[in-house]
Amino acid sequence: MNGEIVDDSYEMKDGDVVRFKYTETVREILEELRIPKDSFHIFINDKNAFLDGKIKDGDRIEMKVK
Repeated sequence: MNGEIVDDSYEMKDGDVVRFKYTETVREILEELRIPKDSFHIFINDKNAFLDGKIKDGDRIEMKVK
C-alpha cells in the first residue's frame, strides 16, 4: 500500500495506491515472503514441489519445517 507492506488491520483511504503481484512459482512466493528457500519442504497438492514449479489456481501449497 503506497509502496509499503501493510497487514490486514490497515484501512484503505481514498487515494491509496495498491499494488498486486501475481506469483507463478514456488520460488517467487518464497522471495515475496522473504522465506529462506532451504528452510522448508514444500508440497503442491501433496506432491514434492520444485522451486520453479508453476502454481495454478486452486493448488494447495504446504510447507513443512526441515
